[in-house]
Amino acid sequence: MGSPLAPVVANIFMEWFEKKALDSANVKPRYWWRYVDDIFAVVARDALKDLTSHLNRVHAKIEVTIEEEKEGKLPFLDVLVIREPNGRVTHTVYRKPTHTDRYLRADSHHHPSHLSSVPRTLLNRALALCDHEYVNAELRHVRDVLERNGYQWRKCRRLLGSAGEALPLFGIKVENTLKDTDKDEQNCAGVREIGFGNSNNLKTLRIFS
Repeated sequence: MGSPLAPVVANIFMEWFEKKALDSANVKPRYWWRYVDDIFAVVARDALKDLTSHLNRVHAKIEVTIEEEKEGKLPFLDVLVIREPNGRVTHTVYRKPTHTDRYLRADSHHHPSHLSSVPRTLLNRALALCDHEYVNAELRHVRDVLERNGYQWRKCRRLLGSAGEALPLFGIKVENTLKDTDKDEQNCAGVREIGFGNSNNLKTLRIFS
C-alpha cells in the first residue's frame, strides 16, 4: 500500500527518533530491539513510566504506547516471547486473539506456487520461531489449520524436507500424530491435473485439493 518508498522513509525517521530518544534518556532500557515502529525492550518496572514519558516528548507527532508482559508472556511481531519460571526465555508463534486461521484454500483457482506457499510458510515459521518444547504443538496446529483449508497433510508434510529431517539433531522428536494417516488417503483426492487449451497446445494445471 502507498509508495514503495514509504517503508524506507519510515525506517529512516524511526532510526533518527530511536537515536535521539536513547541518547537523551535518563533511564536506558537494558535491551532494545526495533522493527520499523515495533519495539521490544527490557526495562526495570519502576522506570517504565519515566521512559515512556520521555519517548513521548521526543516528537510532537509520535505517541508511544506500551504493552507489558502478562503471565510472563509478551508478543513481538509474530513471536510470543515467554519468560519461564527458571528465568529462561523461550519462543513460539504468536497469533492475535482475533486470528481466524483462514488462508488461501487449496481448492481455489490460484497458481500452484501460490497454493504451496501457504503450507510452506506456516511450516517454515513453526520451525524458525518455536523452541523445541513448542514445535510439536505448533505443527499439530498447522496440520489442523491446513486440513480445514483443504490441504493434504500427507503432501504438505513433505515440504518440511531437510529441515524436518534435521529436527532430531536438535533434540526435537516430531510426534506420531504428525505422520500420514488413513484419514489423509480417504478424505483427500490428491493433486488433480486439469487439461486446457486446444489439442495442439495442451497444457496442464496442477491443483492441490
